[in-house]
Amino acid sequence: SGTASAQVYLVSPETAALSALVGELVDPLDMRPEDFPALVQPDSFIIDDSMIIPPSDVEKPIFRGPNIGEPPYTEPLSDSLRGIVQLKVGDKITTDHIMPAGARLIYRSNIPKYSEYVFEGVDPSFSSRAMEAKAQGLYTAVLGGHSYGQGSSREHAPWAIEDYGFRVVIAPSFADIFFGNCYKNGVLPIVLPSAVVDKLFAECAAMEGYKLGVDLESQKVTTPSGETFGFDITPHRKHCLLNGLDDIGLTLQNEAEITAFESRRPAWLSRA
Repeated sequence: SGTASAQVYLVSPETAALSALVGELVDPLDMRPEDFPALVQPDSFIIDDSMIIPPSDVEKPIFRGPNIGEPPYTEPLSDSLRGIVQLKVGDKITTDHIMPAGARLIYRSNIPKYSEYVFEGVDPSFSSRAMEAKAQGLYTAVLGGHSYGQGSSREHAPWAIEDYGFRVVIAPSFADIFFGNCYKNGVLPIVLPSAVVDKLFAECAAMEGYKLGVDLESQKVTTPSGETFGFDITPHRKHCLLNGLDDIGLTLQNEAEITAFESRRPAWLSRA
């Protein structure tokens, strides 16, 4: 849950369902199927939708409280980056590690404010270092282990890190949803072999202010010693990163065609 004292655990649907029926946290593998509690379905279910407010026909200005900010906008990624490695983390870093939930979720609609807590539970000073580097014209890079970005599909993880100048993540493997979210929000996730990442870890530990060069056009990572490592990226994803295009930006490239199509729709069909 992002709150250390909450005692909330990420479990499989089977474990969650069985624990709810038994009344305590259980491991399904420790029980025989015939010992599972019986579940009796009710004859009917109570449906209460009284709290659903239908859309209003009256246009009113939208009031934004301090917990609501401007939506994030994807900035084009330079074809040649120079960044400082600000953080080294191990395997199975989750989106909760990256962007804490719990009490911090009240800022989920204010990305600049929420970004202040990026990696708070891992390194409380990380966000301030990232901002200092951004002010110096340096991107922030993070070295990670296997299955980086696993857990929930929280888009705030790439949103917030981009807001703080965090544009490159290097790891041997990424969780699929986080990997895709990075590309959609201007963050470059680079997959390198475990042996190479281990080498970067060792060099970073031995050198303060360890900087990496990333050439997106030629798809190469360069270390301070001049050693280079290639990485893969599809032409479409490279195009989107270099031009700051998210899914909305891609759609708006065809705005004229969309408008023309909508104008030809019959009056009895709803319009966007």
